[in-house]
Amino acid sequence: MDNNVLEKMTNQEIVAHCMHEMTYNGFTQEAIASSLRALEEHISQSKRCDYYKQRIANNSGMADERILMDIIGEYVDTNSCFLESLIIDLLKSSRIEEDQLPLIDLYTPIITEIKPATEITIILKKLIHNITQPAMLYNHNIG
Repeated sequence: MDNNVLEKMTNQEIVAHCMHEMTYNGFTQEAIASSLRALEEHISQSKRCDYYKQRIANNSGMADERILMDIIGEYVDTNSCFLESLIIDLLKSSRIEEDQLPLIDLYTPIITEIKPATEITIILKKLIHNITQPAMLYNHNIG
């Protein structure tokens, strides 16, 4: 331990900090193992997201139908916050072709069931509204 720490902190403060560090992930082996599994899952999901980002980059920065289906399918299976952020980014940055929007529309009910009131649901609903609204206005003006 650094001498500056020993000079600035009381013995009780040093013990308290040591106890905090020693028990941060829990007191029992089961709690520590559970924290470790959660961290490993977090790292795995992050790597999967990086994998999809690389596929998109290799595809001229666009998410073609195969990539999009893979991302959405894995998101539906895993409910990964990393994949959710990637989908939101793709939708906001227009890196999805217009002819893929019906594919997103197919998955919207599934995604909204998983995340009923989150940013991804709001964006999907606005996107679907924007897809259908011009046609509805056009049909309304004709009739």
